[in-house]
Amino acid sequence: MMYTTDNSISLSRDLKREMKAFLPLKDLVSYLSDKLDMSPEEELDSKNFLRCHNYYSFSAFIKQVPDNLHKGKFQAAISLYEFNDWLSQFLFIFSGRLEQFIKSTFIESLCQQYNGKYQKGECYLDETIYENFELYNEFISIIEKHLSENQSLSIQHHIKNKGSKFPIWVLFQEMTFGETTRFISALKKEYREYWIDTTFLSTGVVNSKIHGEEIQSKLFGWVSATWYIRNRTAHHLRLYGQNFTIASPSFFSADLRQINKNAETKKKKTHNNDLFAYLLAMKNLIQHHSHSFVQDWNDFLMTLEEQLMEKSNIILSSKIGLPSNWKDILWIG
Repeated sequence: MMYTTDNSISLSRDLKREMKAFLPLKDLVSYLSDKLDMSPEEELDSKNFLRCHNYYSFSAFIKQVPDNLHKGKFQAAISLYEFNDWLSQFLFIFSGRLEQFIKSTFIESLCQQYNGKYQKGECYLDETIYENFELYNEFISIIEKHLSENQSLSIQHHIKNKGSKFPIWVLFQEMTFGETTRFISALKKEYREYWIDTTFLSTGVVNSKIHGEEIQSKLFGWVSATWYIRNRTAHHLRLYGQNFTIASPSFFSADLRQINKNAETKKKKTHNNDLFAYLLAMKNLIQHHSHSFVQDWNDFLMTLEEQLMEKSNIILSSKIGLPSNWKDILWIG
């Protein structure tokens, strides 16, 4: 049993013994065999698989097997698990590249814009760039704790040889994606707007005269959605058949019109908690990156289409929120 107070958790024994009993591997296999009507070959496969994979994580994919599939349910669950793993690997890489892109461009933008009393490299120490003193104090406290615990060569070099004076580009290298987005959101609006203007609206990818105001209001939400995908994939959490409740991105109006063009079932603005919405948020950032990244993204979409076609009786596009014209929507070109 655990007790919670203001979102804090206190661990204690389960005195009512309501927790599910532990099942050793052979009993798990027997349980699955009865539940899924497994063949002897599948029982052996399940034993080998569950020896290397957590059953609790895998069990979610068993529930995602289509109801109309009456044979081979275990292998179908394996296919879903492997498909999810494939998705996770690619999106981990893509979100990581976007993290570096966001860090690099924001450092450039902030240091170019900053004209305060501090050196540009230490502009983060100037409380006047933050929305309020509380946010400034919160960020500085987090970073000081982070630096005190950090043993990286770069940080230790600046402690020993630079008098613990850290330029923002050194800090950003060590900060997590979550810490970075928290820092950006803590600054005054003018700094985010300048970054969005110089990094995204000046590229000519979108018409800034028509869509500039909308991009300004929605782009940081796309960054937050990318952070969330990075976080989920880093911890191998499920993407397939999952609705997300954190950092749900807003649809770009032009995208939503294209999605719903000739669609039998229309997507609404509130239909933004499935994987497709997060993929679309990432696409809207990637299109401002390099040609090679765009090519990698489009190659990923081609492979995704192949996987959906090859296992259409098992992998359902609706489970990740894909509309019928999803490839056209996500394609960059």
